[in-house]
Amino acid sequence: MSQPFITFEAELPWIYPLVYELGSFGPSMAISLGASSLFLRRRSMSWPYVYSGDRTKKELWTYPPGFNRRLGFFFDRPIRAKLNKHIRRLYEQTGKKPYVILPNPRLFQYVRDVDPAQLIYLNYDDYSVDFSTGVRLDNPAEDALIHKARMVLCASDFQMNRFKERFPSQKSKVFHFPHGVHSNFINPLPGKSPKGHSVCVVGWLGSRYDWRLIKEVVTKLKGVTFYFVGEIRRDTFVGELEFLFKYLEDVLSCKNAIHVPGVKHENTKEYYWKSSINWMPYKIDMPFVKASCPLKISDGLASGRQVVSADVPECRLYPEWISIYHDSIEAVSVIRNALNRSASSKEGERSLRQISFAAANTWGQRASWLHSTLETNLTHSMETLVCNSTGNVNGQFRSS
Repeated sequence: MSQPFITFEAELPWIYPLVYELGSFGPSMAISLGASSLFLRRRSMSWPYVYSGDRTKKELWTYPPGFNRRLGFFFDRPIRAKLNKHIRRLYEQTGKKPYVILPNPRLFQYVRDVDPAQLIYLNYDDYSVDFSTGVRLDNPAEDALIHKARMVLCASDFQMNRFKERFPSQKSKVFHFPHGVHSNFINPLPGKSPKGHSVCVVGWLGSRYDWRLIKEVVTKLKGVTFYFVGEIRRDTFVGELEFLFKYLEDVLSCKNAIHVPGVKHENTKEYYWKSSINWMPYKIDMPFVKASCPLKISDGLASGRQVVSADVPECRLYPEWISIYHDSIEAVSVIRNALNRSASSKEGERSLRQISFAAANTWGQRASWLHSTLETNLTHSMETLVCNSTGNVNGQFRSS
């Protein structure tokens, strides 16, 4: 019997692949809930990936600005009613209630009518801190969501452990659910060495990156080409982080730094593949970074190229594949050593092992685990994925 799923925030590149893969088990519905002053404007919104024979029903739910805040009194009930209508439709179609996956606590008011046994909280960020100051805030919606949901899936191991400490009565339903590898990102020619020495940094160019450290590294490695692939997020440099924007401008003005804007996420794989190193230069003292599972981990591993990162807790789970540094001096050394290894014969062998590891951790396998766990009701005895360095997924979970 098919099992339907409904997922919010499905327009995000770290959520839509899961929605698509869940379509293997029954009708899968992707919802993008957003605001626009002109309702027709969002109809042209592009989804992060294009699939042939897409088995996912995609919907844009568009409302006036403020619908989720000051105008909530007018829109909360209609949005809940719309969701409930789709739940009834899928139940009538399949004979099974759909699971509703909610990735953001600010949408909690829309799932108040959902059966707790059918509700899943997919956490990919730390919603209990102020972005600009790092000060911890009360988030009653997240607390309520964790208590109500049947499962709490944490993209990062750090966040899983934090939730278990904060909510000891709920810890048996909290799991580590790292981002999967998109099959299209797996490098078909990992043995083809990149030309020259190059490093790519992919993603929003915002204040989560340590631009002061990046400047030191880029200026000391003048013979290396650095690709910065992504849009500049000026709006994230606020409060105490304002000073970092000048460093960003300095970095992008360097002769060996190339800014590449306007690349759709599914096309960033080309930069991962053609670079010698994939670099994640995060600002590690930020609560958001500590709680994150960067999509660049799975995308970088799928390239077969070496991955270098700041000391992000999630990256410590991959000691064979990710080289970690702790300051600018060590970053220069780690990157230089990795570049020197990139042309060696051993690098080709290591690259193939890394590709094998990535292929064993795809979004399809993540979806299969989730569906199987929900079907067999084993949530009381499982904790976190066990992946070993040979590229095989254990397929089981450690007992809590």
